[in-house]
Amino acid sequence: MFGTEPNEEKIRESMAVLRKSEKMLETYFLKDTKFINSDEISIADLQAICEFTQFWSAGVDPAEGKPRLAQWMDDCKKELQPHFDAVHKMVYMARDKGIFKGKLQNQSSLLLCVLV
Repeated sequence: MFGTEPNEEKIRESMAVLRKSEKMLETYFLKDTKFINSDEISIADLQAICEFTQFWSAGVDPAEGKPRLAQWMDDCKKELQPHFDAVHKMVYMARDKGIFKGKLQNQSSLLLCVLV
């Protein structure tokens, strides 16, 4: 993506951080509520959903195999429509065209851009 080879060790570390973040969100912050520690959407949900949706541009769904995380993401999207889709237009385009798909799925530097 930037003309340099990715640092594979940094990518592995970043993937571990992503998995830890997913688990923490599901098991702690979304344990008993529809949104992050609340039954109403808040700025915390806005910030978190934007972080997780960045992975879509690379064809990666952070909620895959995580039903509680998937439900929360759906709830956020529904609550924020039509603005959610408008704001994520470029993310959808990158995902649909596969612009970054091979890069992240082959563990390249895009992951570092999203997490670091």
